[in-house]
Amino acid sequence: MEYISEMIKSPYAGIMIIAIGMLISIFAGFSRNIKVNISMTIIKALSYMACFYLYVRNFLIFGPLSDFLINLGLPEIILSGVIVFCGLNLLFFISINRLSGNNYMRIIILLSFSLISVLFLVMADNVVLILISLIISVLSIFNLLASLETEDTLTREYLGRFGMRAAIPTALMFFGFSVLEGIGSVKDLSAYTNIGNTGDPLLNISAFVFNGAVYLYFFPYPFQGTYLRLTRKMKASSVPVLWFLYIPAGLVLLMKFDLFFSIFCKRESIYGFVALVVLAFLNLLGAGLGSLKAVSIKRIISMFLLFQLGTVLLIKSIGISTDTVYNIVQYDLVILIITLITFLPVTILALVIEKDSKADRISGAGGLIRRYPYIGICFVVLLIWWLAADIYIFFLQGPVQEAGLLGQGIEGIIFFAGYIVALLLMAANVLKILIIFFKKPSMTDSLKRNDLPRVFYIYLSFFVLLALSSLILMIIGKVDIGQDNINIWGNTFYIFSNGN
Repeated sequence: MEYISEMIKSPYAGIMIIAIGMLISIFAGFSRNIKVNISMTIIKALSYMACFYLYVRNFLIFGPLSDFLINLGLPEIILSGVIVFCGLNLLFFISINRLSGNNYMRIIILLSFSLISVLFLVMADNVVLILISLIISVLSIFNLLASLETEDTLTREYLGRFGMRAAIPTALMFFGFSVLEGIGSVKDLSAYTNIGNTGDPLLNISAFVFNGAVYLYFFPYPFQGTYLRLTRKMKASSVPVLWFLYIPAGLVLLMKFDLFFSIFCKRESIYGFVALVVLAFLNLLGAGLGSLKAVSIKRIISMFLLFQLGTVLLIKSIGISTDTVYNIVQYDLVILIITLITFLPVTILALVIEKDSKADRISGAGGLIRRYPYIGICFVVLLIWWLAADIYIFFLQGPVQEAGLLGQGIEGIIFFAGYIVALLLMAANVLKILIIFFKKPSMTDSLKRNDLPRVFYIYLSFFVLLALSSLILMIIGKVDIGQDNINIWGNTFYIFSNGN
């Protein structure tokens, strides 16, 4: 009992719970029995929830936990909760589509292993552990995608290209850490937050390499081809792994290496700053224009996610250009949460279209409001809420209000006007989708009325309530995002203090 008590107090307790659940699944074997698969799914879900519970419990009792390998403060607790939440949603998507499949047990075991590796990446502070966690995360997610796509040869070809491209950021990370070793004997990433000599050439080289690695990780513009072709070829039940596990893991990297963005793009290095601004607008405008002419629903969702990445990069650019004190990393986290609240349930749309119209075309959603009124209304609410949330974060919070963007001269006006143009393009995309939902469907494109699982309605209702409740609480002043804190019902939570 004493051993179990000590294990529960460990910062690795949550990960050990998921590992135990994975071990039970391995003992269950590669069963084709539907009852065994359901039991293992329940065990997996409970282990994920128990993992997050232990993270929160230990933090509330013992405060921040750390050792020579990891740092587990409040930011890491929140990020771990986001990753576990993604894991629960992916388990839901996989189970409703693959529960009776031959390799279902293998898939959920790989999902748990991928989740463990990303959770290690979240709390890793030692540079060696960060690199190892990243490599294992990329490999495990690639294997998970390969296990989900075992039928289509063309899809597996694109998946192979994706795997080769995904290896480039990990190789660059290895090189960046090797260069960083030349600065001194510091092994912890957090130790570099107080480094004074940003003019050290080795530090500048490592910052350049890290920024390149993190950027290439996402397959953004102008390297979006492999990512967009893969998402279109994959099944609607498989692509959420790419959207909601691979991309959040990349945002974890982005937050961890935020310091090196500042070093690379500091105002004295105008070329790095200009490059970041150009890439930000390339993703914002490219996503807006690309989704306007896209006909694939999965391609459209992929474009929306690239737009969110562009928003993250633009907020970083503004923070660096204005030398303001607002916490850029906090807005990375807020945008990640907004993305999940909106596009996790919107993935249901791709599933419904693929199931009913047998094709991945947005025109297949024609008459959605007529066929599935409740589901259609939920999608309308979520898309409008997404636009409102992005407007709130950019114009009413950090970049415009806290950074005083409009007072920064021509530079601030360019940022402001550019983002308005990008938002108008995305608003046009939302309007296009809403018109398709409401229009009278044609005989070839309309959805056939099939009975959808009740769990779809419950799932959508949860996210709609979450979105609307957050909006109402902000309107009445019960929730507010500060410079380095979030105020909830009169209580202030300092999420990203200077010490983190």
